[in-house]
Amino acid sequence: MAIVAGLLVAHAIVPGGPRPALVPPVQAATRASSPSPATPPPKPGTRAFARVRGLVLFVPTRHAVLIGYHEASYPEALAMTPLGRCAHDYNRTKFHRPRRTPGPAYLVMSSRGRPTRATSAVDVAMRTGTPVLSPVTGHVSKVRRYRLYGAYRDFELTLVEDGQPNFIVLLIHIANVRVTVGQPLAAGVTRLGTVRDLPFESQVNDYVGVHIQHVHIEVKRVGGTGR
Repeated sequence: MAIVAGLLVAHAIVPGGPRPALVPPVQAATRASSPSPATPPPKPGTRAFARVRGLVLFVPTRHAVLIGYHEASYPEALAMTPLGRCAHDYNRTKFHRPRRTPGPAYLVMSSRGRPTRATSAVDVAMRTGTPVLSPVTGHVSKVRRYRLYGAYRDFELTLVEDGQPNFIVLLIHIANVRVTVGQPLAAGVTRLGTVRDLPFESQVNDYVGVHIQHVHIEVKRVGGTGR
């Protein structure tokens, strides 16, 4: 206490006398903070199964029954280059079986007499209620309701892959949608919803049997007509 009192007296301001110099407090040396590195994109949770130009699509489920390409209804749909092993080619007029590449097995369904390319659309078959995952790492551009064939209520999701702003990825036949516009997506990780139960059989059912559902995917250039 005596030492403290002495210090207080020594630093007291004497009326009329000189003011003591203010000594700035000693601060700990700080290292200049460096900017944190950019967070790398998440690793895809499923295998790549197709590409269009520089855009890569990943399987939108961990429980695919079949990956089947077919002719799209609309001419704006771009032809996909399948990745993996072609198990069957039922459209040899338009598609020639390529060499095997890393990726899942797939088939090309028979022609439906449409003028579009044999791989301009793809159906990923899965059982009712199976979670549907994003096929790209990017963001949601649009979520809208529409009527399939003008009769059946359905959802259409429009996705944009990071680094590929000139292309859009369209998915239909999804229920219990759980994403919103602007939401970021991780390929094979982010859950979009569940596959819906269609009230009719589709072409893909000729290859997988009845009671199997599917998600339909197309890739278009920005500005391409939707449904």
